[in-house]
Amino acid sequence: MAEHLTNSSSTHQRHCSQFLQQCINRYDCGENGVIYHSLDGGEYWYTQSSGVSLTLNSVVFMDSKTGIAVGDHGTILRKQMMELHG
Repeated sequence: MAEHLTNSSSTHQRHCSQFLQQCINRYDCGENGVIYHSLDGGEYWYTQSSGVSLTLNSVVFMDSKTGIAVGDHGTILRKQMMELHG
């Protein structure tokens, strides 16, 4: 289940990468394997677990659900994200 955040800067984790999709959808990743997703250009953020606890350094999405993230120690993930509705 996704956790709703009012602003990504309200977390204490380091964010490593941000990927924009269609100027509205934003994806971000960072410490502890967390992937962030915004449906409104970055005003509100949802967190989703990647299934790993390592830092993720970059994320890119091919469509609204399928993404690839890379992280520490050679981590490469292909992730199907759950559908989020704004």
